[in-house]
This record gives sequence, C-alpha cells and structure tokens, in this order.
Amino acid sequence: MDELKRLEREVRDLQAQLRRQTEEAERARRDLIAEQKHRLEAYQAEMQRAVRDHDSAAKARYEALLQEYQHSLTADVQQELSRVNADYDRLLKDTKRKEALLKEKSRELEQAVETLRQNAAARDEGSSRDARVCLENATAAYRTVSRKPHEKFMPHRLDVLSGALDEGRQLFHAGLYEAAAAVAISARSGMERLGYAVDDKAEEWERQFTLFSLRLDYLHEKLRQEIADWAAFAQLPPGERGQERVRRVIEIDFWSRGVMGEVMQTEKAARRILNEYSQSGRDDYLKRPESPSVEELARLTETLVTADKRLTDVSGLYKQRYAAACERADWGECLIDFLTEEINLVWVEGMSGFQPADSETLASPAFRDYTMNCFPRADIREDVRGRLRLVFDSTGDARIFVYLVPEESGATVTNRVILHIDYAGAEDAAYTRDMLSHVCEAIGAEEGDGTVRYASDAAQLKTSTNPVLRDTGKDLQKQNSEW
Repeated sequence: MDELKRLEREVRDLQAQLRRQTEEAERARRDLIAEQKHRLEAYQAEMQRAVRDHDSAAKARYEALLQEYQHSLTADVQQELSRVNADYDRLLKDTKRKEALLKEKSRELEQAVETLRQNAAARDEGSSRDARVCLENATAAYRTVSRKPHEKFMPHRLDVLSGALDEGRQLFHAGLYEAAAAVAISARSGMERLGYAVDDKAEEWERQFTLFSLRLDYLHEKLRQEIADWAAFAQLPPGERGQERVRRVIEIDFWSRGVMGEVMQTEKAARRILNEYSQSGRDDYLKRPESPSVEELARLTETLVTADKRLTDVSGLYKQRYAAACERADWGECLIDFLTEEINLVWVEGMSGFQPADSETLASPAFRDYTMNCFPRADIREDVRGRLRLVFDSTGDARIFVYLVPEESGATVTNRVILHIDYAGAEDAAYTRDMLSHVCEAIGAEEGDGTVRYASDAAQLKTSTNPVLRDTGKDLQKQNSEW
C-alpha cells in the first residue's frame, strides 16, 4: 500500500506540475487570442458603421482581424511563439518530458493496481479507513467530472472510470481494503486527467464558437444592409419588417438567381445554433448530443465565410441584372412605338416577349416566389432576366427579328441588340442598313458603337463562344423554321 501511495503522490505531483506548465505555455497563446478578440469586439460598432456606409477600407480591416483571430486558433501560432520565444520553446520541451514521465508513472501505477486486483482473493490486511478515504476522493473526482461536457469531447471515458469505481466499492464491501484503495487511487487519477482534458477541449471549443459568432454577426449585418441597399437602388419604399422585408428578400433572391436565398438559409441555420447556445448556456449546450464539435464549428464558420463571399460577389451583379432588364423593357417599348409608327411595321405580338423559362427555372424557389408575390398573375412563364424578342412584319414580305440580349461579364451586365431580317427573296442591303439605323435611333444608340449588330445568318450565332448569343441563334433558327 505504501508503494501505491508513493506512486499516487508522484503521479499527482507530476499532474500538478504539468498543469502549471501547460497553463503557462497556454497563457501566451491565450493572451494573443484574448487581445485579438478584444480588438474585434472593440471594432464591431465600427464594422456596423462600415457596412452601413459601404466603407470598404473599414470592412477590409475588420475582415483582416477576423482572419488573424481565426489563425490564432490553430497550432501554427504555438509554433510561431516557440520560434520567436526561447523561454516558451524551453517550456514546451520540458512539458513534453514531463508528459512522457507522467505517462510512465501512470503505467507503473496501473501495473501496481492490476497486481493487487489479481491477488484480491488473498487475505487483505489493509486499513478500511484508508480505503474509505480513497473511495470518497475518487467519488468526489467523479462528481466533478460528471458535471463537465465529457461526452462531447471524451465519449465513454467516464463510463470506464465509473466502472472501476464500482469495482473498488465491491472490493471494499468484500473486505479487500488494500485492493479497493488501489482501484480508487487509479480511478481518481484517471478522472483528474479526464477533467483536465475536458477543460482544455471546452476552452478550445469556446474560442472556435466565438469566431463562429463573430462571422455570423458580420454576415447578418451585411444581409440587413443589402436589403436596405436594394430598396434604395430600386427606388422602393423603405420597409425592413414584415411583408415588406419578405418582398425585398424575394426580389433580391430572384435577381441574384437564388444566391440570396441560399445565403439567408445558411445564416438562419447558424442563427439557430447561436440561439440554442444562448438559451442553454455553454455547459448545458455542450452536453447535448446534437451540439457541434470543434471540427464541425470550424466547418460551419467556413460555410459562413463562403456565404459572405457569395453575397459580396453577387451584390453588384444582381442590381445590374435588374437595371439591364428595366432597360430592355424600356428599349422594347421604344422600338415598338418607333418601328410601328415611324416606318409602318406591324408588330407580331404573339411571337414577341421575354425568354420563356425552362423547367428548372420554373421549379426554382427564386422564380416561383417572385412571380407569385410580384405579379398579379401566378401563371407567369417568361423570365424577365433573359433576352427580349420583338418580331415585326414589313409590307415587303420581310420579317424582322430584334433581340435585346443581356451579356454578363464579371459584375457588369450590358444589353446588346441583335437584328435579323428574314427576307422572302434576296437580301436587300439598303433596307438592312436602314433598319439598323432605325433600331439605333429608336433606343438612342450610336451606330457602330457595338450596341446594335446585324446577324445575317442564325447558324453563325449558334457557333458563337458566347452562350447568350449561341442560345439566341438557336431561338432565331427555331422561329425561322416555324414561319
């Protein structure tokens, strides 16, 4: 028994030394993380102002701080501290030596306990008082660890130690006091190591959760501002609550081709996690089986980063799409008025209209919600984000096709006009030139500036590397074949 107590003292002393050294080594890392967290929290009000005022420089500074904080959560920072700080490096090396020594002493203790366990049938002359104290200490250690989120970070480890504690009680009741004390000493040592490990993991989890929360708040602010910006851009009445807000989100989702909806779903799923955490508190939340692990939190954080980038990338583009669609509608009205009134063409209304939506577009929530909420009719089948086709007949048996086509390049959307004339006989070059001039005049474009082009052959358009022009060529060929 004296040998067991000696080993227990050595193990406990090593555990205490190792804990002190680990805390000392972590202090520098914690200080760095705490400093970066403090800077982030101090900058949050500035971040909200930057988002509201579209201060790209301030937003870039905040995003850089987020990146620094995220970097500080990785082992890279520990390596960097070791590289630049000789005392820190020596401390880490000494810690590793003590970890190896603790492992060896723990192994010796386990071997001594196992020897006593195997000889439990022998007459035991140990003290019942000593055994009772050892069991009480082990029980207290068990209660302490049981209140921690051990299943989240070290699943089933406490069950094994609890089984050892039960075995110690059985040995005690059987009068095998020395064996009972040995098992209790081993169980207590294991529980204390488990408690330290759980505390370290919980602290790591909380740091990762802080980054997750900061990223979520940043995305939330950008979404809120995006809705306000859209209302201002589209000259809509302000409204950030209720049905007005829902309508704004639907409109943005439509013009962003579903990106807004996906980003908001990401934000909503993350917000549920944050709300559950706030309602439960850290320890209770970590005891839930469904609460995310550190690795899952890191993945969720990256999902928020990706959603943020997608929102930033599409922010200017969807507004350009909307503006270009409005321009196509205006140009269409100008062309119909000019070509029918000034040069007596006949508008073929049944063949004119915006691009028909394909089956995938019709089934998409972005299209479905937009048509149901923004139009008086729910059976809309045209996609106003696409090209606008206008068809006219002339008195000389020629059919004129005018396509108003949006071309996207990065965050820029430019409307182009493609004119095609299907002559009943040979092509009339003079008439073609006149029509090009009329189209330019109708929409206020300069001839030769690239806005209006003539396509004599639909087959050539079909071979274009530009997918929009290629699709226009297919439609033009289809219309010609049906005429």
